[in-house]
Amino acid sequence: MNCHITGLAVARSLAAHGVEVIALDPDPRGLGQASRAVRERHTCPNPLEDEKGLVQYLLDNAERFGEGAVLFPTNDEWVMAVARYRSQLEACYRIPFSELSVIDAVLDKRRLYADAHHLGIPIPKTFTLNDPKATSREIRYPAIVKPAEQRRFYDRFGVKVFRAENAAELLRFAREASDLACVAQEIVDVPPGGFYSFCSFIAPDGEVRGGFVGRKLEQYGSARLSSFGIPRARSICSSM
Repeated sequence: MNCHITGLAVARSLAAHGVEVIALDPDPRGLGQASRAVRERHTCPNPLEDEKGLVQYLLDNAERFGEGAVLFPTNDEWVMAVARYRSQLEACYRIPFSELSVIDAVLDKRRLYADAHHLGIPIPKTFTLNDPKATSREIRYPAIVKPAEQRRFYDRFGVKVFRAENAAELLRFAREASDLACVAQEIVDVPPGGFYSFCSFIAPDGEVRGGFVGRKLEQYGSARLSSFGIPRARSICSSM
């Protein structure tokens, strides 16, 4: 589901083990749609525009896709759509991820950062934007304004975060995204090659069944700027 870059990787990995893959996407031009790893390609509703329509599409086509088919949503809004209607969908499909309460606690950055702070996990100093003027006085610059949930923010502005060099910019960005839940964070200076990510699959009993570490070797801005003057980041990554 959402068969673009990540969907392409999932399709290739599954097909390499003899799993038949069906690609679902609102856009027939998705990269994964052209892969030989995909057995069938279908156009489906976009969960950002018609979440209930997507769920009904899956229910209507459950028999066609095969009893016990596994759903692999490959980004946040697709995961949330499946999780919200899990009780209906799992009668027809296998859903290989946690319940809505767990997913929501991770995807909503406000909750995630609050939990990290409570557990003593170090994170960049984070502020709410309930009172943007107060935050603009307290935060250290340069700072970033980032969404609690990314996709709607990115679809509107074409960037994942706003970088504010001063209080005036932070207040402007807060106004521009006032209808989207956002937080502000101080920037942590990390040298090139210092970004790492850990991706894992954890079984219901807590056992880590699979995992890998990724290291971002290089990140740089392209010449193309967003409408807010923020470089679009490009990166080169290495798996370890």
